[in-house]
Amino acid sequence: MNELLARSVFYLENMGKVGRPKKKITHFIDLVFCCFLISVLVLILFPTPLTLTVVGLLWGIGEVASAFK
Repeated sequence: MNELLARSVFYLENMGKVGRPKKKITHFIDLVFCCFLISVLVLILFPTPLTLTVVGLLWGIGEVASAFK
């Protein structure tokens, strides 16, 4: 009976969680996010077409990375 109760509690605690993201992916997303913030700050300070291109590329990479999250 205790084992059944323990299993029920385990399933209720983990309900809806498919799995943890891999640490490499999570660190990659953090890195892209930091680069994106730096690019936004640069865009505010120095608005140029090159900065817009870099921000666009980082945004696209972030979207792809978050799709695999």
